Amino acid sequence: MRLPIILSVLSFLFMSAASHADSVKIGYVDLQRAMMEVDEGAEATRKLKADFTKKQKILDQKKTDIQTLQKELENQSLMMKAEVKQQKAQELQQKMMEAQQLYVELQTELSNRQVKVHGGILQKMQTILESMGKEYKLSLIIEKTEGSVLYAKSDMDYTNELIRRYNAAYGKKK
Repeated sequence: MRLPIILSVLSFLFMSAASHADSVKIGYVDLQRAMMEVDEGAEATRKLKADFTKKQKILDQKKTDIQTLQKELENQSLMMKAEVKQQKAQELQQKMMEAQQLYVELQTELSNRQVKVHGGILQKMQTILESMGKEYKLSLIIEKTEGSVLYAKSDMDYTNELIRRYNAAYGKKK
């Protein structure tokens, strides 16, 4: 549904500018690559991965605790009284539910942090892209990774310039 609309807009641009063939200039950027390569994006990714690793260790410990309790229950169930067996089964069920809830909470927290960080970077990139569009007299800048660009000449790619300008404006001060 989205592709026909994009194609319609592009064909309209080309038809309306047919008499001004030199006036329509299109560029593209790979925002995913740019987000990962700018200093701020690389640092954010490193921090998110470190946080993920910490949280993964917590989940791994919970998993180990559950497996230990499960083995204990399996190995000793014949020797346990029915009430002790039921208590251990409930304890196991409770730990499994807690681990599952923790997993969902941690995933949500990491996802929200990632969206927040990338949203801030994207807003800054938007400002830079607008100034680049004006400077290079571009009629349109499109996003490469959305699947809309099947082929484009390499001189239409402004990703490296976006990364360079972003780092100059917002990168680490050395």
